[in-house]
Amino acid sequence: MGKKYTEEELQKLDKSALINLFITTQESMQAQLDQLNQNMERLIEQIAIANNQRYGRKSEKLDVVDGQLDLSSMFFNEAEALTATSWIPEPPIDDVVKPSKPRKEKRKTRRRP
Repeated sequence: MGKKYTEEELQKLDKSALINLFITTQESMQAQLDQLNQNMERLIEQIAIANNQRYGRKSEKLDVVDGQLDLSSMFFNEAEALTATSWIPEPPIDDVVKPSKPRKEKRKTRRRP
């Protein structure tokens, strides 16, 4: 950073010197701002990479591993497996739905004051 001027020193400077001083100060502030923006972008990128490594998809995860059974095709596709092998008739509604019993009425109890 440059020299710090007092108010008296600035009043003694002529107009062209003040303009040059202001322009150099402005350029130095813009350079510092650009540097801070670059640092901020780098930090944002580092945070995104760290979050991806911590919470993202892991490299060990594979869709299918050689020599391992695929249980999803065996258990979750029952409808397709049953229709492909044999046809099973639908059971009658009486076997599936049990008749409900009527509910008993609750007796109301009186509270004594």
